[in-house]
Amino acid sequence: YVSHSGDGGSLTDNSVTTILEAPVPGDLWVLTENGILHYMDRERERFELCQPEPDPLLDWQTEQEIYIDKIYQGPGGDLWVSSSTGMIYLLDDESKSFHRIGSGGFSGDSLLLDEPKKVVEMVWEPSRPERLVVITHQKGLMVLDLVQKTAVLQSVQLEDVSDTSRRIYSGVGNGDGQIWLLMDNRAVILWDPDLDQWMPIPVLGAAGVQGDGALDGDVIFCELSDDGALWFGYQNLYNALTRFDPVTQEFDHFYLAGNNPQDFTRPSCGFFDREGMLWVGGNRGDIYMVRPPQPGVVDWRDHLQSPLPHAFDVQALMEDRDGALWVGTSINGLYSIDQSTHAVKHWPSGDGVSGGLKIDDILSLFQDLDGAIWIGTNGAGLHRLDPAADQWRWYDPDTSSSTLKSGRRIRDMLRDSFGQFWVATKDGLKLLDTETGGFEVFKNEPKDSLSISNNSIRNLYEDSNGVLWVATDNGLNRYHRETGQFTRYLADPSDPAKISSGLVRCMLEDGAGRFWVGTRNGLNLMDRVKGKFQIFDAHASGFSSVFLSLV
Repeated sequence: YVSHSGDGGSLTDNSVTTILEAPVPGDLWVLTENGILHYMDRERERFELCQPEPDPLLDWQTEQEIYIDKIYQGPGGDLWVSSSTGMIYLLDDESKSFHRIGSGGFSGDSLLLDEPKKVVEMVWEPSRPERLVVITHQKGLMVLDLVQKTAVLQSVQLEDVSDTSRRIYSGVGNGDGQIWLLMDNRAVILWDPDLDQWMPIPVLGAAGVQGDGALDGDVIFCELSDDGALWFGYQNLYNALTRFDPVTQEFDHFYLAGNNPQDFTRPSCGFFDREGMLWVGGNRGDIYMVRPPQPGVVDWRDHLQSPLPHAFDVQALMEDRDGALWVGTSINGLYSIDQSTHAVKHWPSGDGVSGGLKIDDILSLFQDLDGAIWIGTNGAGLHRLDPAADQWRWYDPDTSSSTLKSGRRIRDMLRDSFGQFWVATKDGLKLLDTETGGFEVFKNEPKDSLSISNNSIRNLYEDSNGVLWVATDNGLNRYHRETGQFTRYLADPSDPAKISSGLVRCMLEDGAGRFWVGTRNGLNLMDRVKGKFQIFDAHASGFSSVFLSLV
């Protein structure tokens, strides 16, 4: 049973697990293992879940300690809790007490309400607030109609799936009545109650999920495979790896299972090596080698002589001319990996014969024609490394008096076909004279529409015609070498022929001469002659923002 104490007391326990905002602004529900504190501006109420009295029908309860496991808020603002034994309680506002939802009064598969279980999640459908879906760890889904007082058990119905694979780790509703489930074995399953269908959505390493449209969200990188397909890394909504066939205009979406078996890797960078393998770096130090066109996947770190630590994000990947893999990290500096021997060499900050890295936060990597490795850092400028001699040279692209030094954040580098070395910084586009170390700076001029559209530069790309394209936080820019001026392509939600988002991440020209642009709001195909964009709509693909909760 649950007792109520209106003594305005303190927390019921110091182990706070959840904070939930109540319907009344400023009111909070604070969940601890021993109870709930309802904070109402200057008043406080306590609710404590106590051991139940022995019950001959529920004698299993007397053998274990009970605590509050989760707290939920229904569509009407009503408060629900589940206990460690899987019992479900609803708060009665008038009596200030929690009533257990048991088998009494319910028909159908109601006995499960009284059985021990682990409640993973409770889901309400917005259009049908009377229907509550209780997601359990091992027993499947329990669908309750709170008006008709019926209970229906929905077990995971998939062929050739073991009992272990049927265990549910987490779940969420997509607003249309469908339930997405993340299983203990990393698979994702969609349950459609109207069709009474269970649809598996495996993570990468098993199979892809084909959809009719691209995913919207943040396109982080774009790469072209030998078969002419485009590969994109997505973040934010989906954390997906996507393959697009420009001929059939079909998309396949894949998910990389990371170190945490209940999470997916968030792709941050990628490239195709000379053997046609796609390398993908992500958060938590994940590095994957993906084999197109029907992806198999290898967690590359498992094969290293000295495993890389997990407590960093892989922010840059590159293969040099000798086949070595270079890895730029967020907090551990620079690594190089010999792909034949799997030997690992580490360049932390302060290391090296002459100078070394000034900071361990690496944003970009580039190998020059002479074999030198250029390293762009997140706040410490540009470094040039001669790997054979272990000699370093530092270039400072921001000599301003500003204390922020945004120009020292190097997001991308490019040696173009004219021999010019371009540097993308958070404070302008810069052209480096590698001999003198000086920089020519291109920045936004508010009164000049032919200047670059924004100073925060994300990515650089030279197309087959020798045109330099510059991706910024507010628009795509085409650089005109003969005048030193720019043509801007800006987002306009009222014009479907404009680019889908001002925040441009990456660009790529495919084998057929089509020009693709990845933005924070999805994928665009650009007509470079007309300056118009075709936006690939995500909504036809059958995916939803449910993955915000699943991953």
